Amino acid sequence: MNTSNQSSEGATLLDNWITKFSKLYEIFQLAIPQLLMLFKQVMTKGLKIAKNEFDEIRNKLTVVDYAFFMANLSIVGCAFLIVFSGFGVLGYQSALWLQDGVWTELPLLTVFNYFFEGAAIQGWLNNPQSWLGLHQVVDWSLQNIPLSLTLILEGIFLVTLTASFFFLSIVFRYIWIKKF
Repeated sequence: MNTSNQSSEGATLLDNWITKFSKLYEIFQLAIPQLLMLFKQVMTKGLKIAKNEFDEIRNKLTVVDYAFFMANLSIVGCAFLIVFSGFGVLGYQSALWLQDGVWTELPLLTVFNYFFEGAAIQGWLNNPQSWLGLHQVVDWSLQNIPLSLTLILEGIFLVTLTASFFFLSIVFRYIWIKKF
């Protein structure tokens, strides 16, 4: 086997790959300013159209429309608060770690014990008589899943869900007003 022939083939392949990557990177660098300008133009035009449409239907909106708008906005805001509280818990844990050098774990079990103290489900969790497989799954989850991760992921899900409903309700109301 000729190892020098194999290494020269590998070097040639690497050089070809680097050359292709460099060309693609140059094209990407040239395209970015144009894409940003196009995005700015589309957004400007879209916002003008949206403002004109809103001016057209504004006098047809009722107090109930504004109340639903504020309620939906509040719900989306609460979902964002859940995300930020998850980052707050993570920040608190990080501050304690920076102070002591020891990571303070805050599993879901801490919150579970706080909310379900004295409840039948906590009695089952402490001393299961049945559903032993489910007990193992729940016990492992409560002891190993961090509270911060749960809050962040749950908050992102709720933000996505509530913002989607918010958007759909606005579109539905817009179509309803334009139709009648």
